Amino acid sequence: MLWCYAIKHKEIQDKFILDQIAYLKEDLEEQAQLLSRSDIVAMSTYLWNYNYQTQLAQRIKKLNPKCFIVAGGPGVEASDFWIKNYNSIDIKLHGEGEESFLSLLLQFPNIDATSIPGAHTRTTSNNLPERIKNLDSSTSPYLTGFYDSLVDDIIAKGNIIQAIIQTNRGCPYHCSFCESGDDYKNKIFELDFQRICDEFTWCAKNKVEYIMLADDNFGILPRDVELFKHVIDLKKTYGYPQILETYLAKNSHSRVLEIAELDTQHQTNLIKGITVALQSLNTMTLEAIERYNVDETKAKNYVNRLNQIGKSTYSELIWPLPYETYDSFIAGINQLMEMKLDNWVGVYPLNIFGDQVGIYKNFIKDFKIFKNNPQGTSSTVEEINMVNATTWATEQEVINGHVFYFWTVVLVYFGFGRYAINQISKDLSMSKTQIIQDFITYIENKTELILHQWHKKIQNYTENWLKGQHNQFDIFENYDTSMWLLYAYLACWIYQNKPHFDKELTQFVQDKKINDVSAIMLINDAGVVAKDRKYPYTIQVKGQTLQIEKKHPDEIFESDYDFCHFYYHQKRKNGWHRTRIIDVTTNMIVDNI
Repeated sequence: MLWCYAIKHKEIQDKFILDQIAYLKEDLEEQAQLLSRSDIVAMSTYLWNYNYQTQLAQRIKKLNPKCFIVAGGPGVEASDFWIKNYNSIDIKLHGEGEESFLSLLLQFPNIDATSIPGAHTRTTSNNLPERIKNLDSSTSPYLTGFYDSLVDDIIAKGNIIQAIIQTNRGCPYHCSFCESGDDYKNKIFELDFQRICDEFTWCAKNKVEYIMLADDNFGILPRDVELFKHVIDLKKTYGYPQILETYLAKNSHSRVLEIAELDTQHQTNLIKGITVALQSLNTMTLEAIERYNVDETKAKNYVNRLNQIGKSTYSELIWPLPYETYDSFIAGINQLMEMKLDNWVGVYPLNIFGDQVGIYKNFIKDFKIFKNNPQGTSSTVEEINMVNATTWATEQEVINGHVFYFWTVVLVYFGFGRYAINQISKDLSMSKTQIIQDFITYIENKTELILHQWHKKIQNYTENWLKGQHNQFDIFENYDTSMWLLYAYLACWIYQNKPHFDKELTQFVQDKKINDVSAIMLINDAGVVAKDRKYPYTIQVKGQTLQIEKKHPDEIFESDYDFCHFYYHQKRKNGWHRTRIIDVTTNMIVDNI
């Protein structure tokens, strides 16, 4: 987008040609050789490429000390940026980059950094550039041909294309954990409406299967409904895009519902799930992070309506946030279940990228932070500043919170104990989270159980993970599962060892001294999606005929790996692991697993 904004100016057209577009993490030495022949190299730094970019800049400078290197993106916000890049990067640009980058190119090679908005050098620090109020079609990389050769190359290699489109910039909220919560970005500016429609059309004609919207709150503007109608028309005409991934507006429920209902009405299935992003349900926490969720009654009505029109919902929490204790975190998960947000929940560790985010400035003294290297020890692998203890949650409590979440996913969301937990909850008037906690305590104390052994593995892995160390689970030989999360490993193990799991879960349910344990466990087992079952099918329980239906159509899986990859990793958010149990005689729903 920066290059397309700049090249529309005749001075830039006369002065520069674009040499290399580097968009994959290729071999560092090869990439440096290619880029070092340029006069200018411009890098966009993000969480997923910051270390790679800084290593690349160092190699380029060694090969060509005269090459001018400019960096932008969230990565330049780090206070130690110049310590790490003193001899390699010449200038960094903060804020929106279009005008700043253009100014730099116009001045090159005699650059006066003091005259460039947002420019920072080792000795210069300028104010942020003025926000851009509109970007028309003449600056679109989709519509000006910038991507055409890349698309041809991608398709020639047999790859699937994903596109990112931005319809507006800015966010009206001030969430202090979010990079978009800064005052500089607090006003929304719309990109040209026709430009966005034409970009969607370009994607459809080029058979782009997956579009990610870079908006912070799609659905917050009235025109977003019209944009979505355009995408619906494109899918019905061209068959593309197949999926539209969005960060939907947090507090614009009526408009998001309208978008969801249009998707259902036209059967386009563009939106796979609606995120009800809450981050926390603890009042003190929400005040501290300047996050304001809608009240619970409105949220329940919103979720109920989405369920009625068949849209999967899922929520998100961050653990551990300020003022969040272990007990309040567990209470929040229970509240999600009470709100019927029981299709999926994602619990994400609190990561801090850079030290300019509000939560860092306000609470750094309350955090214990370490650098977590999620994929090994290579210097180019990205590091994450992860919080593993706070003033309100000890390191052990943070570990326990994550372990509790992993078991909740497996037992409730993947359904391995969902029906049994529902029945215990009804019979003993206990919260579901209390039952899960009782289950964890039970397998911790029963050292003879196989589940005890696996629970210890999960605990140890989590403890190491929160110290920046990594164990490798050998679930499937000859397959790379390094990107799977712990609940996927646990679900795979249980699936492969289900008789052992069912036996020990039965012992726990019996320990609760409720009636009809055998019937409960029979229904519980029937509700778990299995690879070789054909749906729908029926079972007999105490003279009652129950039919088990599956949300997703039957798939043919050649191996347990294919099955587990599909249900517990790839499609975990979509609710495709869910089943519905119906009393054939009364046609009443017995349970949704």
